[in-house]
Amino acid sequence: MSGKFIGGAEDLHGRVPLTRVLSNAHRRWGLLGDPGSGKTTLLRHVAVELLNEPTGPLPIYLKVAELEHGLTHAITALCASFNAPKLTDYLLTEAKLGRVVLLIDGLDEAVDLPAARRWVISAAADVGESQVVVASRPIGYKEPSAAFKTLTICPLGANEQTELLTRWVTDRAKVTAALERLSRTPRLRRLAENPLLLTLVGLLLRAGQDVPSRRGELYERALKLLLTRDHNNEDTPVAPMREPDLTLELLGWAALRLHGLEGEAYRARELIAALEADARNAARLGKHWPSPAAFVAEVAERTGLLIPDTGRVKDATAYSFPHRTFREFLAATALERDMGAVAAGVSKSRKGELSRVFAEGKARPERWAEVLALTCGRLGPGGADALVQRITKEGNTALLLRVVADAEGISAETVRGTLKLEVKWYKEQLQARQKVIEEIPALVKDLAVAVGLLEQAAKATTCGHDLFWVREVLRRIERGEVAGGVLDGTVEDAKRAAKGAADNVLSHLPAGKREELLALLKPWWREIPAGSFDMGSEQGDADEKPIHRVTFTSGFQMLGVPVTWAMYRLFDPGHDAARETFDGKLPPEAQDEVPVYNVSWFASVMFAEWVGARLPLEPEWEYACRAGTKTRFWSGDTDEDLAQVGWTDDATRSGGNAQGHPHPVAQKPKNAWDLHDVHGNVWEWCADAWDEKAYAARADGLTVDPRGLTYAVGKTLPMSAESADRGASRVLRGGSWGDGPGYARSAFRGWGEPSGTDGSIGLRLLLCPPERG
Repeated sequence: MSGKFIGGAEDLHGRVPLTRVLSNAHRRWGLLGDPGSGKTTLLRHVAVELLNEPTGPLPIYLKVAELEHGLTHAITALCASFNAPKLTDYLLTEAKLGRVVLLIDGLDEAVDLPAARRWVISAAADVGESQVVVASRPIGYKEPSAAFKTLTICPLGANEQTELLTRWVTDRAKVTAALERLSRTPRLRRLAENPLLLTLVGLLLRAGQDVPSRRGELYERALKLLLTRDHNNEDTPVAPMREPDLTLELLGWAALRLHGLEGEAYRARELIAALEADARNAARLGKHWPSPAAFVAEVAERTGLLIPDTGRVKDATAYSFPHRTFREFLAATALERDMGAVAAGVSKSRKGELSRVFAEGKARPERWAEVLALTCGRLGPGGADALVQRITKEGNTALLLRVVADAEGISAETVRGTLKLEVKWYKEQLQARQKVIEEIPALVKDLAVAVGLLEQAAKATTCGHDLFWVREVLRRIERGEVAGGVLDGTVEDAKRAAKGAADNVLSHLPAGKREELLALLKPWWREIPAGSFDMGSEQGDADEKPIHRVTFTSGFQMLGVPVTWAMYRLFDPGHDAARETFDGKLPPEAQDEVPVYNVSWFASVMFAEWVGARLPLEPEWEYACRAGTKTRFWSGDTDEDLAQVGWTDDATRSGGNAQGHPHPVAQKPKNAWDLHDVHGNVWEWCADAWDEKAYAARADGLTVDPRGLTYAVGKTLPMSAESADRGASRVLRGGSWGDGPGYARSAFRGWGEPSGTDGSIGLRLLLCPPERG
């Protein structure tokens, strides 16, 4: 459990046990955790630990509803339930003397939340200086009073997730594969962090089933296992639920009608009324159960999908679903059926339940968004898009964005349309999409929703530029650089989700295409040996001076040609729209072997990362280009020497041979280290930020470690998506088909805006050796 505090208690930070919190000088705590996160288990575990300490304070565990008539009444009833009435006076005395720990569970489960907060405040006043901990889920939580500081239950870490699943199935390979699959999307990652929901995965594994990639399918399979008891590999006294399919359907209709109510607990009469609301459902229930009450009792006894609790409401039994996810999924199943009935004309209502959902969603979009998102997943392609279009027509932007953030089954076109991410190719549109992506957190004003929308934006594109900026905004959320709160959960939850989504931003790209690309690249990797060279030139501009010695502590591999269109298409098929005709000078059959161009630095970084490579550092590029030479070009000093090995142009046409367009790679001779096209054809992005004074700072020499990506001074080079300065210009090397020979010199240093694209700018890749252990 981690501490998150509003002033004071500065000595508690990070993951600390609750027992340590109870030794703190502060005395009032709110313990937050999602449903199924283990709040009740934790409170009871702490109570047992305290009872085992002979000199420690006495724990008193109570449900919040038990405090309605005051602490004295609650403790009296508690002692009576243990047939120990004489203990009452002792506990009350110890409480007033400040020698107990009052553990109050289920604040969020109260039917009347304002009243429940008053009961907690009164009980806290009655125990004086004793510690008080009140547990609640985060959504809708308000401190009972200003005296209460907030604690948050930590999610299950990777080791804890593995430990929990291995209790269900001992095959570690299956556990590892299941957790890897869950890691691919934020919703499923968060599911794995929750003990109750991860148990659903354990049920599937124990039953010999694979873990599906969609959460809706996972919920459905797991709930059916609970109804049929097929997950049990041993004898159990609990019989399976009769008519499991009908049971799920009936629970779905009840959940759909109850979901809009306040609170998480429902009186038995409310639950029964929901089951009897539809005459057809009531008749179907009556064929198999003597009464709705008998149905509810059987569900509670045999499946655990309804949990009875007589202490939550006065003089009546209340029921709740064990996790709101169950209620939301069940409601989605009913909504899907109702929409189908309306479409088929067999529903008595022309509008159906969806109109009610839309009406309630105006006031509380967060209540209905997940139900609609799960409904999208059940409707599948086409139907999901149609539902999103209907939500769009409602004009409820808050609901729309929340649904799109988590919906399964909607198309990339629908995501792009919702976020206004046009896919037309031109430089200004590329930068316009970048701006839209950066503004998503401000648009929704909820960090958790922003993470979902950013993940959907990533899935809806193969453009490396867009993917870079999706990850960049996710990293900003992760680092706490984006202002905003979270309605459902905590900011820390959103940060964890952002990290997971950022780490997996490329995971939706086809693995088969990546393997195909690796096969294309494999014959072109060239070994560049460790060694030293003199970098710079006295003949060039000031930014090329002074010449200084650069030493490489290890060798590396560089691609023998610039990345071609055929290679890049496997990463981003849509980039073909960026091709230029060059007035018909380039034959269509030669296009695929021409260096790819119109690629921004940001896109180049993502392409390189996808194949496990990176952009070369500027010293690495010049070292590989020269291949041991000291002349203007590796082939010599004259323009004629250049013409033999490179494609360039100039204003006078003297020495120019490119004829106004790029050329297929490897048509010219290679240098001593087997690199083609290092002079001309297309400019090549380098990792480094542009610094015209860089050489002056290293006049005494430079050591480069390709494994550590650092200069000798220890400055990490800004070559990756982790660079803090996203707007910094980046180094370009090698000249191009549209520039004169002077720009193609081995020492010439060019630069460009990282978001810039041009028909003369491409890239070349570098592979580093493994980092030293």
